[in-house]
Amino acid sequence: PLGGYIDRFSINDFWKQWLVLGQYDPKALYGAVNSERFPVYHRMDIGVSKTLFIYFMTCTLDFSIINVYDRRNIFYFDDKTGERVDMLPFLPSLSLKVQI
Repeated sequence: PLGGYIDRFSINDFWKQWLVLGQYDPKALYGAVNSERFPVYHRMDIGVSKTLFIYFMTCTLDFSIINVYDRRNIFYFDDKTGERVDMLPFLPSLSLKVQI
């Protein structure tokens, strides 16, 4: 079956030239529903937040890390090339929110 990679194949219409009577309608044969799976996926994210009250402002400082142990998790397969595209790598972030 062509499950998951149908866009990578081209089906030409070679046999149509030999058709004399009747109807010719080429179709793709797909695999069974849910017959393909992505590899195992796991990701750990952590974050800490601290709220400070300074005069008339409320300040919230956030620090987080996405994909702490830098695991290569699949995001999708490219339809045109069939290449694997991974999700985000180890990604720290820092933010400051100020409310007046």
